[in-house]
Amino acid sequence: MRQQSSPIFVPDHGQAAVLTTTARSNGATYDEGWIQRLVHEHPAVLPIERVEPGFARVVPVCQELPLRSGSLDNLLMTPDGNLVLVECKLWRNPQARREVLAQVIDYAKDLIRLDYEALEAAVRRARHDQSSLYRLVDTDLDEAAFVDAVARNLRLGRVLLIVAGDGITESVQAIADYLQQHAGLHFTLALVELAIFDLPGHGMVVVPSIPLQTTNVVRGIVMVEDRSGSPMPTVHIMPPPDTARARRPSNITEMEFFTALDALRPGTSTRLLALVEKGQDIGLFIDVKKTLMITLPSEGSKVRLLAVYPDSGNADTSYIWGSQTDRSIKASYLKRMADAIPGTVVWQVGNSPYVRFPDRQLSIWDVLDHGDAWLEAVVGYHAAIQASGEQSAA
Repeated sequence: MRQQSSPIFVPDHGQAAVLTTTARSNGATYDEGWIQRLVHEHPAVLPIERVEPGFARVVPVCQELPLRSGSLDNLLMTPDGNLVLVECKLWRNPQARREVLAQVIDYAKDLIRLDYEALEAAVRRARHDQSSLYRLVDTDLDEAAFVDAVARNLRLGRVLLIVAGDGITESVQAIADYLQQHAGLHFTLALVELAIFDLPGHGMVVVPSIPLQTTNVVRGIVMVEDRSGSPMPTVHIMPPPDTARARRPSNITEMEFFTALDALRPGTSTRLLALVEKGQDIGLFIDVKKTLMITLPSEGSKVRLLAVYPDSGNADTSYIWGSQTDRSIKASYLKRMADAIPGTVVWQVGNSPYVRFPDRQLSIWDVLDHGDAWLEAVVGYHAAIQASGEQSAA
């Protein structure tokens, strides 16, 4: 059972006070419209980056976006063209609890039927002006690249769905099984509870939490069999195949990153995930934001062994110098890595040498082509870290 205590306000002078939830318990101060406006004016109340690490900044686009099945409470976007759909609910009646997830998924289905021009037209109707979606989001991309990114996310159904409420219950979380019935979207869904407390004389305190977060719902495979003599084709909905033993991307951020790598060289993501899985016994794992980091846990922190860039596939080993590991251990690991990948050298630049070829940067494909040898270097590095820790303890 989840338990949450009331926050305590401790002033610089005077007595500490437990903040109360009186205003929210009887609904006298705010309603769903109030939460909707809160999200639009202060999108930071939603812990979006905890759900999708690549969505570091979101911009409120509009409220009450008109769609075929109704009006979506809030539409937010990232400067990279990612879409965030938010539905705000007060959990006071069983009907709301049963229907809200179906409702927000219907909104997502309606949204991805739109192209860029139709989405922009709907935003203008919601805002009652002629705003340019490109200018609203304040992106660093040029307009053509932004339009392409939004259109691609609409076409693929890549959306983040958030249901924001003031008291999400276990019964609501159970409805999340309903999501697995929808194979036509690449969505991630999170239920965000906004606990709201009075701060007398200063307004309110909003404490967000995530009682439920799904992994990415994988698109199903549909096989259409058109038999001669049959008036209608036969449609078979098939489960997604298991690719090697590696896990699938767990969220939209990872999926977009792996898609970019596979566009450079097909099959890269499968090979990369399979290689990292081989090192799971020593804790090797992937952390994806704007770049992909292959990391290793070390004494309560993590060592960033390799950074991979999606636009080029280049692999950067210099991040290892940010760890607290003994310098000689790190230098020894880089030497073993250079030995594992023929033709590479440890490039001496200042205090942060790194592995590369004499005439070009190291790429992720160089690492994958010699994956087992690289893993041996990583295992040796891990063993050296452990031995160093045991000596320090002794």
